[in-house]
Amino acid sequence: MNTYTYEVSYYNTFWIKYITTKYMFPGARGSSIPKKDILVNFLPGFPGVPFENEGTGFPKWPQPYGVFTPPARDTGVYTNLDYSPQSFAGDFRGTKYWIEESRIRGGYNNASTNLGIKAHLYDEESSYNRRDNALIYSGVYNKRTEFNRTNVFNGADNITRALDPTHGSVQYLHAMDNDLTILQEAKVNKALIDKDAIYSAEGLPLTTQSNVVIGQVTPYVGDFGISRNPESFAAFGFRRYFTDKDRNSIMRLSRDGLTEISKYGMADFFRDTFEEINDAEVIRFSKEYVVSSQGVPWPPDPLVLVATGSTGNFIELAIPGVEPFGEDIEIGALIDVMPVGNVNFPPVWYSTGFVVTGLEEEGGAPDSVQYVYIRDLGGIGGQNGILGVSGITPEIDGRPYKVRFRTIKKDAIIGTWDNYKQDYIVSIQKSGSKTEEETSDYYSTVAFSEDIKGWTTFYSYRPTDWVSSKGVFYTCKDSTIYESYKGNEYNNFFGVQNGSHIDVIFNANPSMVKVFKTISYEGTNGWECSFIESDVTGVMLGGLSLTDRAATIKSYNEGLVNNKGLKIRTGFNLKENRYVSEIKNQSLPAPGQVLKGKYMTGIKGYYALARIKTDTTTEVTGSKELFSVGTEIVKSS
Repeated sequence: MNTYTYEVSYYNTFWIKYITTKYMFPGARGSSIPKKDILVNFLPGFPGVPFENEGTGFPKWPQPYGVFTPPARDTGVYTNLDYSPQSFAGDFRGTKYWIEESRIRGGYNNASTNLGIKAHLYDEESSYNRRDNALIYSGVYNKRTEFNRTNVFNGADNITRALDPTHGSVQYLHAMDNDLTILQEAKVNKALIDKDAIYSAEGLPLTTQSNVVIGQVTPYVGDFGISRNPESFAAFGFRRYFTDKDRNSIMRLSRDGLTEISKYGMADFFRDTFEEINDAEVIRFSKEYVVSSQGVPWPPDPLVLVATGSTGNFIELAIPGVEPFGEDIEIGALIDVMPVGNVNFPPVWYSTGFVVTGLEEEGGAPDSVQYVYIRDLGGIGGQNGILGVSGITPEIDGRPYKVRFRTIKKDAIIGTWDNYKQDYIVSIQKSGSKTEEETSDYYSTVAFSEDIKGWTTFYSYRPTDWVSSKGVFYTCKDSTIYESYKGNEYNNFFGVQNGSHIDVIFNANPSMVKVFKTISYEGTNGWECSFIESDVTGVMLGGLSLTDRAATIKSYNEGLVNNKGLKIRTGFNLKENRYVSEIKNQSLPAPGQVLKGKYMTGIKGYYALARIKTDTTTEVTGSKELFSVGTEIVKSS
């Protein structure tokens, strides 16, 4: 570290601290709109009283009485010392300044600083050196003495540890058993904490205490890392799990080193899925809306933002009759605005400097009014009256403005350890619109079990986050937390009931053309066969591939019909504790074929693919078991 000299200015007093705070602003709306308090974090101001001018470096203090004017809310710019209680009577917004005491840590009879000079340092040209492949550590927090040095990085000490830059940046750190696991993009390393390694004459490593916090760094065998997905990391006991997207792998780090668990029957799936994951951030826009301060849309549009009122830097917009907040309207989304038919402005989108801070639905009905809370960040919108902070003024020269909500999204690979089922679960998620992200094409959530050393199931949900605590597994969707495995309700994720299915392949005697006559399963009631089809059996004129297909086989309950007073099972029937059904052909006629479709029993081919799934009526929320699936075959003539 290079030596740096900087001239400091000082004054003969103690530091005057500005204390920021949080305040709940009461909502200011019309009588027809429900009142809603808004929690505000005040922006931090200069840590001290205002200076007379930049030249002297001395504060103007005390301030004369009567010159203090509270600024617009949430600016954090206050200039009084509050020596006069009458200045801000009833003010609870954190306008106080506090004088730092001389006692160290503020304890009784603690050591005291002297009343001499206290330096003040301000660097107008501050800079930094970013080292993505290096670690740095601070001082420690002494729990016994409550002496906190975690904010101290002493340049005179050797407090950095660099790793091989060819392996990429450091993405994740995990401490276990006084060792530090360091995951780079393309490498996994282990570093000793507070100890060094020495070697015996036989070359065996021994450890000894050391005053070096981060000791020797040793890489694990194997060219694997965590890529740029630290969110995929999870740990339980002595095992750690993570993904390496760049190498199409999911890894386990245990006492035996690195193991590529994605090869346990799922290598092709993860290879194809990871190829669709993008590291870059993507900007997505919602639908366009028209803002009207009069409550009248122009031009006519059923999706209209109607300004309902404003207070200070906060604006409320209502969307009547819109599915909750429309497409991609999320907290943190930025707002762009474009004038409509205004000759004074070109027809282009402007970044207004407004951001969505809250969403609210009145009444809960889909056709109710949706409220979007917006905060001005000091952009072009406030300067030009577009959604202006001095009142809702979305129209200039009688012309309205279009608005759109802009949000930044990124693909993600999030992992966790499920303490309840003792599984590592990973969710591979592509970014898209809200509607797209809820489809199975945009996510895959898969579980790995150590008990069977394999991937056991796909889950029908896309979590925002998840965590295990005291044997209970919680999942998060947006801002709501759900407790999993609660009660006797199965396949219900985030309030949505889902089904289960399993695909099976029948391929006995793979070189023989077979006729698959029946299908059966061992398990509980409530399973149906949604489709059965063979491999390609021929090609018609025009290139159409021919396969043998069978009709849907209903479950035991749903297949019961009343035919003229006689109850008949048209789906699975229970025989000798096994559910059995014939396979009814439903294929297109092949060239030269005499019998086709329903006039034939079974399907023919080298192999058959079938999907067994839960029905929609039999104990929908209850458990269903499936132990085995079989078929009866004969050689095709």
